[in-house]
Amino acid sequence: MNDPNQALDMVISEPATVLTDYLITLACSWFAFRLYRRRAIRPVRLWAAGFLSAAGAALAGGTFHGFAGVLQARLISLLWNSTILLIGLAAGLMIAGTYVAAMGAGRPWLLAGLALTGIGLTLLALEVSPHPAFNQNDLYHCVQLVGFYFFFRGAGTLGQRTREG
Repeated sequence: MNDPNQALDMVISEPATVLTDYLITLACSWFAFRLYRRRAIRPVRLWAAGFLSAAGAALAGGTFHGFAGVLQARLISLLWNSTILLIGLAAGLMIAGTYVAAMGAGRPWLLAGLALTGIGLTLLALEVSPHPAFNQNDLYHCVQLVGFYFFFRGAGTLGQRTREG
């Protein structure tokens, strides 16, 4: 085993999924930090907590997908259950943040984020896989990453009035 890439392939079972999950972790952590610092109103803080939960879900999910072959069964189960729990928590916090505030100026951004989430989930359900090394999970992660950016933009405007309002 002289090839270092071969050793890495033995440890990381889904490298593209790990990479895209960890990119979501970084992006959602940054979005949470920026929103938390930017606005002190409750709906924006709920969105910040939602992004932080999404970051935790992506971190746990990426670790699950990448290292399931070398981790103990109890840890694998804990990672997957944490991923599912944190995804649900993130969705609940983001919905609550939107419900607490009138969408106002953020409406187009939030709707675009929702549309991209729907597109990503559809691609995931249809198992659209552009390449053997870039599967349906990886494609979904890339689409959802852009969706998260739109959600971030919309959440940052919550509590502001539109020009008409």
